[in-house]
Amino acid sequence: MPKTFNANDYQVKIESPKGEALWACLKEPKKWNPTDTGNYQISLVTEKEAAQDLISQCIAVREKMVDIMQDDQKALKMSPHDPWKDTEDGKIEFRFKKPHFEANDKFPASKPVPTYLSDGSKVIWEDTDWAIGNGSTVKIGGFIRPYYVGTIGLGITLRLSAVKVYDLQKYESGGGDDFGFGGDDNSSTESVEEFASDF
Repeated sequence: MPKTFNANDYQVKIESPKGEALWACLKEPKKWNPTDTGNYQISLVTEKEAAQDLISQCIAVREKMVDIMQDDQKALKMSPHDPWKDTEDGKIEFRFKKPHFEANDKFPASKPVPTYLSDGSKVIWEDTDWAIGNGSTVKIGGFIRPYYVGTIGLGITLRLSAVKVYDLQKYESGGGDDFGFGGDDNSSTESVEEFASDF
C-alpha cells in the first residue's frame, strides 16, 4: 500500500509562460451541476517550445513522488491524466484549477482568483461585471501539486493561485445564459505594488 502524504509538503511554486487564455472562471467557480462546490479554473495555450520548461517541472515532481511512494512489494498505480494536452493546431494547453469552498461555521467562502492587469492594478472582482475572455494574453502563477487517489493513482495537478493579464479581451455576453458574467467596457481596479515583482 503506498504511503500517504500531505500535498502541501511537496507542491512546487511555478510561473507559466505567457499564453492565450481559454475558459477562464476567475470570479465565480465553474459548477457542472447545482450540487457542486465548483472550481476556479483557466486554460493556457502556448507554443510547444515555450511549454517545455513547465512540462519538465511537472514530470520532475511526479518522478520525485514515485520515489517517495513506491512500494517494493507492489507496482505504484499512476494516474492516466496530465494537466496538459496537445491541441489540434500543434500547441500545448495547460489546465489550471483551484477548488472553491463554501462558507461554514469556521471559515468564509473562498475568494475569487487574484487577477492583475498589465499596469500592476488588481481587478476587484466584487465590483466588476466583465470576465477574462478567450484570446486574452496571460501568465499564471500557481503550484505543481501532487495527489494520490486509490482508484486513479498518483498524479499531478496545476493549482491556480494568480493571473496576470497582458492583453485583455473582455468577455461580453452574446445572449442566452451568460453565467452571471455580464459585460461592458468599464474596468474596476485598484493599484497594487507587491505583485509587480512576482511576474
